[in-house]
Amino acid sequence: MSRGELWTVAGGAYASKPRPALIVQDDAYGATDSVTVAPLTSTRIDAPLLRIQIASSELSGLEEDSSVMIDKLTTVRRANVLSRIG
Repeated sequence: MSRGELWTVAGGAYASKPRPALIVQDDAYGATDSVTVAPLTSTRIDAPLLRIQIASSELSGLEEDSSVMIDKLTTVRRANVLSRIG
């Protein structure tokens, strides 16, 4: 996995159910047991500094428009990073 990719993540403070997340951890830390991610949500709120929009597309792999929750950065176990979306 590489920084900037979207993956399905389970567990973590803001991922009680599997959800898409943006990998934000630097690739140089690939040997660690954890990964820092920014979870995504399809729920829209008006907070342009805290929610970065990503459109659904073949490239993103998202089924619906989503927002990166910048204010909810979290670290999850690498084993809980399940599958690449986009």
